[in-house]
Parts: sequence; structure tokens; C-alpha cells
Amino acid sequence: MKSCAGAWCAYGPELRTPAGRVHWAGTETATRWNGYLEGAVTAGERAAAEALAQLG
Repeated sequence: MKSCAGAWCAYGPELRTPAGRVHWAGTETATRWNGYLEGAVTAGERAAAEALAQLG
């Protein structure tokens, strides 16, 4: 697993914070495996779950 570097460590949680109805996903927003395809997939699953929860 890649280690968190610089700004990604400091601002990572803010990158994942939804902005209204927009839920961010991508390898940069992954809590694990950031920078890898696995991180992008898990971030997408997280964002989808957040969006579904917001819909009720």
C-alpha cells in the first residue's frame, strides 16, 4: 500500500466531503490504496453508498 504524502494526508478528508448533491470519488479520495485502481473502486463504492443514504 502506498503511503500518504504531503497534502493528501492533511486534506484527504476534505476531498471526500460531499458538496450538496455531489459526492466525490476517485483514487485521490480513497482512504486506502490511494493512487491505485483498487482505491478508485473502493472510493466509488463509498460515494455510491453516501449518495444512496442521502436519498433515503
